[in-house]
Amino acid sequence: MHRLKRLVASLALLPILGLFLSHAAHGQIPTTLQSVSPFAIVGFMQSATLDTPNDIFSGGTMTVNGTLITVPRNTLFQFPATGMTWQEMFKLAPAPYGLNAAGGPQSGLALNDTPTPFATYEVTVAGNRVVRSATDDKYIAGLIFISQQSLNTGQGFINAIDYTNGELWVGSTLSAKTGARVRLNTPKGRYGIPHPELDVRFTADEDNPTVSARTGYPMCVPRTDPATTDDALCPKRNRPVDPVTHVFSAEFTMPQSPSGVPAGPPLGPTDPDATQQAPFEIGDYITYAGTLTKDSGACTPTPAKPCQYIAAHTISANLGIFTAPNTMPAYVGIESLLLGVGGNPDPLFPQEAVEKLVITAFSTDPTQLVDMYAVDVDACGNTTDRFYTTADPFGPPIAGLKGRARVRTVIGNFLPASREMRVASRTLTQGLQVDTVLPTAQTYANGLIAGQYHAPNFNFIFPENLVIGGPPVPLPLAEFAFLVDGSGPYFGSGPNASATSYGNMGQLNPWPGLFAPAAQGCNQNGVLLSAPIADAGPAQTIAPKTQGVLNGTASHDTNTPPITPLSYTWVQDAADPQQVALNNNGTATPDFIAPAVATTLHFYLSVGNGFAFSAAAATTVTVVGAAPPVVNAGAAQTVTGGTLVTLSGSATPAGGTFQWAQTGGAPVALTGANTATATFTAPAASATAFQALTFSLSVTNAQGTGSSVTTINVKPIPDTVTITTATWRRQRSRLDITAASSVTNGNPVLTAHIPNHADVVLAFDPAAGTYSVVGVTVNPAPGTITVTSSFGGTKTANVTIR
Repeated sequence: MHRLKRLVASLALLPILGLFLSHAAHGQIPTTLQSVSPFAIVGFMQSATLDTPNDIFSGGTMTVNGTLITVPRNTLFQFPATGMTWQEMFKLAPAPYGLNAAGGPQSGLALNDTPTPFATYEVTVAGNRVVRSATDDKYIAGLIFISQQSLNTGQGFINAIDYTNGELWVGSTLSAKTGARVRLNTPKGRYGIPHPELDVRFTADEDNPTVSARTGYPMCVPRTDPATTDDALCPKRNRPVDPVTHVFSAEFTMPQSPSGVPAGPPLGPTDPDATQQAPFEIGDYITYAGTLTKDSGACTPTPAKPCQYIAAHTISANLGIFTAPNTMPAYVGIESLLLGVGGNPDPLFPQEAVEKLVITAFSTDPTQLVDMYAVDVDACGNTTDRFYTTADPFGPPIAGLKGRARVRTVIGNFLPASREMRVASRTLTQGLQVDTVLPTAQTYANGLIAGQYHAPNFNFIFPENLVIGGPPVPLPLAEFAFLVDGSGPYFGSGPNASATSYGNMGQLNPWPGLFAPAAQGCNQNGVLLSAPIADAGPAQTIAPKTQGVLNGTASHDTNTPPITPLSYTWVQDAADPQQVALNNNGTATPDFIAPAVATTLHFYLSVGNGFAFSAAAATTVTVVGAAPPVVNAGAAQTVTGGTLVTLSGSATPAGGTFQWAQTGGAPVALTGANTATATFTAPAASATAFQALTFSLSVTNAQGTGSSVTTINVKPIPDTVTITTATWRRQRSRLDITAASSVTNGNPVLTAHIPNHADVVLAFDPAAGTYSVVGVTVNPAPGTITVTSSFGGTKTANVTIR
C-alpha cells in the first residue's frame, strides 16, 4: 500500500533575503507580503494547460481550488503507482483527450475538459508563492501528486472471480457477482490478463508488486479458470488448503524452491512454488485502490454487471504468505514512507526543523534483516543506493507483527531528500550493499526482482514555525536534489517509454523560489556540469539624479568549454524605500537613474548558462547628497473642548513645503494646513472620555520628504465628585473612603489627597458604581480629605472619627 501517498506538510515560512512587497489601496490598511511563502493545496483539478506540446519536459498551468498554479518545466510528478512528465500526462490521456484533442491539449483529468471527465481527479500540490512585483506574483509547484478522490480505496471479501475478464468482485454474497467490480490495471499483464484499454497513467507498478499479500508476496488473478485449466504463472498449488478447516490457508510458509539459492528439494505436483505468484481466491479479504471507470460503449446496468468498476493499481490481501528461511526467492514490500526535511535553521526565526525517518516494510522471510535505502539519482542519471538503516522483521517475541520491519527515528542524517526509496532483504544481499547485487539479481514471479522493493516517496514533513504568528518558512525545495539537479536522461513513461533518451531532465524552471539554486547538469557524454558563478560587481557611490551602471561582467561559466553565453537576471531588493527602473535588465550592465534623495540601493544578480542558474550575488549603490528634512510636528497637547488649538511644526534644515493632515479622531477644520503653524477649534468635550486627535506634518524640500506626527487630547467635561464615606478608626488608625463620580463608566481616575500622607488612588467597583479604599493607615487623624477626578471634578469632606 506504499503507493497510497498523501503529502504531509507542516508548513512554516521564513522570508528569503528579507525581501518584502508592500501593497496598499485607498481606504485599506496597508499589507506586507513575503517575497516567498509556502502553500499546500489539495483539491480537484479544475483546469490544466500545456506550454509546449512537442516538448516532453514542458510545463504549464493548472487551477486547483480557484488558485492558478505554475507547473515548471522538468516537473516529474507522481501518479499512485507511476511517474511521468506534465506533457506525458496529456500525451498518454485516453481518447477523446490527448495532445490532439479538440480545442487543444487536454488531460482528461480537469473539470473543464471537453467532454467532462467521467470522474473527478484530486491533486495535491506543494510549492512556494513567489512575489517579485505587483504584476509578477505566482504560485509555483514543486511537488505534485494526482489521484482520484483520495485514491478510491475499498475493502472487503472476494465473493466471486471473473476469470474471463480478470475481475474480482468484492461484496456481501459469496459465489455471486455483487458489490464492487475490481479489474487490475496491468497493461503488460504482470499480475493477470493484460488490460491495455485502461488509462495507462494509473497502472499498477509492474516492476514492484503493488498487487501482493500483506507480507509482500506477489499475488495474481488467474488468466484461466483453475477448475478447468491451471495458469502456470498463477498456479493454484500456491494456495494450499488447510487440512483441518478445508479452506484456503491464510498463513503458511512456502517450501524451498528448486530454483532458489541454495537449491532445495524437488517440488511435488501440489507443493507451493515460491518462484511463482499466488492466486487470489474467493473468501480473501483485500484492500484495493484505483480509479473509478466504466465499460466502453452502451451498457445497461444490472446486478450481475454494473457499468462502472475500479481499475485497480494497488491490491493488498490479508494473507501471511512466507518463504523458506534465508532462501531465495524472498519478497519484500513497503507499506509506508515518511521523511522529515530538516531545512537550514535561521538563527533569527525560531523553527522546528527535525530530520525524521519513518518506514514500514514487510518481508516474506522474517529470519533476515531488512535494509532501507534512499535511491539518489544525479544529474547524469547515475543511481546510488544510500544506506539509511536496518530493521528486524522477526516478530514476536522481539517485535509486534511477524514479517513487519519498522523504523521510527529522529536520529541520523537523512538528507538530501530523495524521490525514491528501496528496501532489501538480506536473503538477497547477504549483507552486501544492495546496488552491488542488483545487476546480477535473478527474476522470479513473472519477471519481478525478488528480495527488493523500489518505491517513490511523496510523504515529507517540512520545517514548522515555533512562534505563532511569526513569519512562516518557505518550503526548502533547494534541499531536494531531484528538483535542483534533475535526474539525467529521461526515457519516458508507460507506452511512451523509449530505448533512446528524450534528453536530460534538468532543474525546475521557473524555480519555486526567488532565485534558482546552483545546480548540477550533465552533457551528452555523461559528464556532470556545474552552475555558473555570478559576480554583481563592487559597491558604488553616486550622486542623486545621476546615471548608475551595474557591472556583472565578472560573472563566468565554470565549464570548459562554456556551454552557452550567460543570461543575466537583476533584481532590486523590494524592501528598498527608493525603487528604480533598470534599463537593459537582461544584460551584464543594466543602468538606472538614481533617486533625488540620499539612500542605499541593494541589487542581486543571478546568471544562467543554459541549464542552471547561479546562486545570487549582491551589490550596493549608495546615493550620497543632502538628506531629506527631519520634521518635528510638536509635542502632544491636552486641551479643553471648544478652545483654539495651534499646531506648530519645524523642519531641519529649515524651509520647504509644509502640509498638515488629520489622521485620526473627530474631523476638524484646519486653518493654515500648508504652513508651519496650523490652527483649529477643538471639538466639544466628551462627557465620558478623552478624545484623541492625531495629525501628521510632511515637509518636502529638494532632498526629499520627511514627516512627523503629533497628538491632541481633548479633555472630557468636568464630572461631579461625591464623598459618601470618610471615616478614621481610632483603634487601628485606619481610614476608609468611599466616593463616586457623575461619570459612571469607570473611565475617570479618582485620587484621595490625605494630609500628612501620600495620595491614594481609589479602586472602582463596577457593580456598585463607586470608588473606595479601605484600611489606609493614617496617623494622626486627618480633619478633612479631598478627592479629585481625572475628568476635573473635586470634593472635600470632613473626616468622621470613631
